[in-house]
Amino acid sequence: MNAFKLLTLSCLALGILVNTTGCAECSDNEETGGVTCKSLKYVEASQPKVTRVNYQSGASLDVKTVNGSITVVNGSEDVVVVETKPRVGKAHDTPQEEFTTALEQLNDDTQVSGDANGNAVVRAPGGGVDSVSVVVRLPPGFNGTIKLNQGNGSTDVKGVQGATALDVFSDNGSCDIRGATSVVSTSVNCDNGSTSVTGVANDVNILAGNGDLFVEVASPGGSGGTITADNGDIELAVPADGSFSVQATATNAVDMGNPSSCTINEAAVNSKTLTCNDGGANYVVKADGPGGDVLVSY
Repeated sequence: MNAFKLLTLSCLALGILVNTTGCAECSDNEETGGVTCKSLKYVEASQPKVTRVNYQSGASLDVKTVNGSITVVNGSEDVVVVETKPRVGKAHDTPQEEFTTALEQLNDDTQVSGDANGNAVVRAPGGGVDSVSVVVRLPPGFNGTIKLNQGNGSTDVKGVQGATALDVFSDNGSCDIRGATSVVSTSVNCDNGSTSVTGVANDVNILAGNGDLFVEVASPGGSGGTITADNGDIELAVPADGSFSVQATATNAVDMGNPSSCTINEAAVNSKTLTCNDGGANYVVKADGPGGDVLVSY
């Protein structure tokens, strides 16, 4: 899909942003026996729908979207604040009331609630060219699990407050996950798009299906974990003064530098083991794709 270009800002009763794109909506033309294609117009709500969910200690955030970006940031209120914004695409000559109706339907179908255990649950519809973007603002006291399931769109975690676990899946779109050392269990599976996971601690299970992968384990510990790129390079950043080991293999080469507090056992140019300060947590790193490289930095 071509990137859309902002054209006009309309001030209709609902309040919308109007955009167009090079995409087209095509249908059979009975008169000519051919196909008629019309350029699309995108309409987005000018203001998000804001929902507040009461939070209790230990409860989690659970977000699932079909199509649309997910962004998680630190907030200042003592509740979970969820902002959802729908966008629809139709043929450029579609009557405006049809856009308005479609936006209202997406708003109605977007579910934000708190369950019996105090967890904040978000379910956003979409599909095709229709999408709902989600922004979540976490309360300062948040200390549960952040669970995100992304169908199509970028996934950005810019703040986690005191979260203890991250569980992220993305079917399509870049992933930028900025954790904290309070996060001692990290599971990230981003199937298509560049992936960055930083600031986390202890146990990790990270997979990038198609795209380069950057991981920073700020505080190694626990049992360690696995870091894999099926089709792309890996850079792993670790503290040289920590106690851990890294077993790295790559299709092409592994570069571990020469840290003074660590030893390197080289089985081959593309297979090396790093042991820092007598070891501890063990991280298994694999760049399996064609020409894949692994770089360990400090």
